[in-house]
Amino acid sequence: MATLTPTETKVLGLAAQGLLNKQIGIKIEICEGTVKCHFTNIFKKLGALNRANAVAIGLTRRLIAFEEEQQTS
Repeated sequence: MATLTPTETKVLGLAAQGLLNKQIGIKIEICEGTVKCHFTNIFKKLGALNRANAVAIGLTRRLIAFEEEQQTS
């Protein structure tokens, strides 16, 4: 089983939080095209069909953790 790089893991974790490619890029200071390249690599490494499938695999394999956003009142 191929392992994800730290950046790929971060990208997948942010996708699990519902962020779009552009938002992920801004958050970790890379361009949107680079985010897309990371997803291509993630899909290949995990055998995922799409973004949602990659997130599901990442959660199942405990590569990423489900983090709920904290809302303050």
